Amino acid sequence: MSFFSKVKGFFQLDDSIDKARKLIADYNRQLADKQAIVDEVKAKASAECEGMRLTAKQQADSIIEEAKKRETSIVNEIELLESQRNAQEKIVAELKEQALELEKKHDAESKKYLRLRAAYSSIQYAVKNYDISDAGVPIEYSTEDLDSLLSPTVELHFHSQDLRELRKRANEVRKQIMAVQKTYESRYTTKTAKAMYQFMTLALGAELQNILYNLRYDKLDKNLLLLKSMILKFEKIATEGNQQIAPTIHKFLLQMESLFEQLVKIEYEYYVQQERIKEEQRALREQMRQEAAERRELERQQKQIEKEASKYTTEIESLKIQAEVEQDEAKAEALRVRIEELKGMVSGLNEKRDQIVNLANGKAGYVYVISNLGSFGDNVFKVGMTRRLEPQERVDELSNASVPFAFDVHSFIFSDDAVGLEAALHDELNDKRVNKINLRKEFFRTTIDEIEQLVYQHQPSASFNRTMLAEQYRQTQAVEQNLISFNPDADVTDQDDSDEAEEE
Repeated sequence: MSFFSKVKGFFQLDDSIDKARKLIADYNRQLADKQAIVDEVKAKASAECEGMRLTAKQQADSIIEEAKKRETSIVNEIELLESQRNAQEKIVAELKEQALELEKKHDAESKKYLRLRAAYSSIQYAVKNYDISDAGVPIEYSTEDLDSLLSPTVELHFHSQDLRELRKRANEVRKQIMAVQKTYESRYTTKTAKAMYQFMTLALGAELQNILYNLRYDKLDKNLLLLKSMILKFEKIATEGNQQIAPTIHKFLLQMESLFEQLVKIEYEYYVQQERIKEEQRALREQMRQEAAERRELERQQKQIEKEASKYTTEIESLKIQAEVEQDEAKAEALRVRIEELKGMVSGLNEKRDQIVNLANGKAGYVYVISNLGSFGDNVFKVGMTRRLEPQERVDELSNASVPFAFDVHSFIFSDDAVGLEAALHDELNDKRVNKINLRKEFFRTTIDEIEQLVYQHQPSASFNRTMLAEQYRQTQAVEQNLISFNPDADVTDQDDSDEAEEE
């Protein structure tokens, strides 16, 4: 390249640079113009936003001020309404008090009016029916009329009349009452004394009816006290101001009290019999419920045993196949030994299953004799029956049934007729029952010697444990006597907790 060519290229490059600079300058001017426009728009927008903000603030302040005024107005209205309501409530309360006073006055006036009306009616009736020609003429009555007059006007029905035996006994006592009344009536010679005596016997009969009518189960002592109180009241009234007849009245009322007490006890026997029937029904329902639960448990155990037996049978068949193909005689012999062991287990399960079937379908079961020294003392025993395969489970349940200490087992007697064996033992011990009303409570007050002799009499092969362990009870006594110390953090298994764990 020549020198001139280089110079020419240099000037051309210089021109290009100048053009680029001019172009850049044009772009800068354009950017400056646009920036000015942007700044102007920003300024306008800022001014407009500020104006809008001020306007919004003024509007918000106006709304808040209006709301405050409205709130003040509402509060004033509420206070006014509250004061009006309080005033009205005060007026209503005053009106209620006035109404109550008026009602009391009205009731008093009504009672007064009724008394006056009754008095007027009685006077009117007496004037209308009184014949002056009959004055001084005595009224004659026959013996039959007197008997009926001395009986209560309204004869109430008593439950003892519904049962033949009780009705017979009650009627016999009533005959004795009539005989006593006639005997003492003959002792009064004046008509006034005889009339007062007859009024007293009539009132006694009415009072007796009230006591008998209000008699209920478990209320015998209360009603006997009412009877005694009634007799004392009659004696005080009859002898007040006339001590001459006091000995006769006292003796008469004592005889009447004795006969009345017999009637009360005869009537009470009806309630005792009804309560016994209810308890027997409850006992039957409880027995049915318990038997159903025991059957379900036996069915569950039977299914479990059958399942176990099925597993063993399957394992036996598998071992037989292995023994047939096993080449090593020692291993084959070991397999045959294992097969025999499993057969023995299956046989034991089958025996247990047969026992369960026998328990579930027949009368077989266990009769148990248990005691609870800490809860009931040393001469109280419970004789019961269970069909459970493990009778101890039933005793554990009873130990958790609201008693402070666990039961001790003296005998578990298996019998093909456990129901009959239990009934026979109960019959022998019937007069020793702790609860003679609720026969479901199978507790008997007897000695350890007598209960042991009774068990051997009915089941000579039974085992009988005479020892009352009462372990926790004796430990409790030792703690109370400071013979041993009690450590609440000691590892003592609670009976209730252990039983709950077993059930889980």
